[in-house]
Amino acid sequence: MITKTLGNSDTRVSAIGQGMGLGGYSSSSGTYGDLIPVIQAGVDAGLTFIDTAPAYGEGESERIVGRAISPIRDSVTLGTKVSPADTTADGVVRSAEDSLGRLRTDVIDLFQIHWSNPTVPIEDTMAGMERLIQQGKIRHVGVSNFSVNELKAARQALASVPIASLQVEYNLFDRSIEDTMLPYCIENDITVFAYSPLHRGRVTSGKRQIETLERIAADHGCTTAQVALSWLVSQRSVVAIPNTSRQERVLENAAAGELHLSEVEQDEISRVCSLQQQEIPTDQIRPASEDSRAAFRTLQEALDNTIGSTPSPRQLAEQIKAGDFLKPVRLMPVPGVENEYEVLEGRLRYWAWVIAFDGKKPITALVDDPS
Repeated sequence: MITKTLGNSDTRVSAIGQGMGLGGYSSSSGTYGDLIPVIQAGVDAGLTFIDTAPAYGEGESERIVGRAISPIRDSVTLGTKVSPADTTADGVVRSAEDSLGRLRTDVIDLFQIHWSNPTVPIEDTMAGMERLIQQGKIRHVGVSNFSVNELKAARQALASVPIASLQVEYNLFDRSIEDTMLPYCIENDITVFAYSPLHRGRVTSGKRQIETLERIAADHGCTTAQVALSWLVSQRSVVAIPNTSRQERVLENAAAGELHLSEVEQDEISRVCSLQQQEIPTDQIRPASEDSRAAFRTLQEALDNTIGSTPSPRQLAEQIKAGDFLKPVRLMPVPGVENEYEVLEGRLRYWAWVIAFDGKKPITALVDDPS
């Protein structure tokens, strides 16, 4: 497995890691403990960077990772996060100490801010990070789901060590970070951890794109997922962290780290899978089903922040109006209905956009058409 430098430090991380979100794992097919041998098999195969968070399974992901890596801790580079609700200085320290207990370790290699929290000054958050660095409880600081402006502010607020990494969605379907975010990270020695690198299992979208990947995969005797992962980690400063609960998939991901695509193949993939953004009127979008309890169903619910989102739709709307980066929402056409779409990912951003522009400005979107 090839490795990459974490930020501008001496730490090396596997170019492909293991994402430990539990969203795709059903305990009806077993217990969470069944993931332990999967994680260990991944480490044995070279996937030695492991990413988790307290938000994954309400701490269960960290507990499972802790049990899995306890006998092999020195072989693993461990990343976890602090949730937005805990981003005061004291909250950051408390969150790290809770994570250390669940992870059964005395140090976190990479401690990341999961999402920005506009209600807490970034200087306050970084004061907590500074304290943890001084106490030897964390080694490196990263951020996740930050805009370029938020990343700049975080770098300025952290005095003792540089920001080592940014975690953000990046795959052959959503390449929106290539415009400004990725160049900024490369220029400033910030490692980009790409979550959802396989586009939630679909790899990419579009007949021509899929056929291109299938042909290249056939030439190499591998899968399209392996081609996609190989293409991603061939990008400078990018580390992919696919999420799976199946051991055969972990080993497949590890093998992708040994796949070498030619420059011609990389260029063809880049050309064929170019970003296809569209501007969609917000009144053509269904943000949530009527029976959904985990999302805002109406504009008034978004304005009132009825589900307690951090940041709230109003707060995110202020960032949008200020010109801050907003990644495209991901939509799917409603079957049998012309010019109508469902939100697959980005409901909070959708409502923030509606609030920011009174529903009068089309929103930037990626349309994922399974047909």
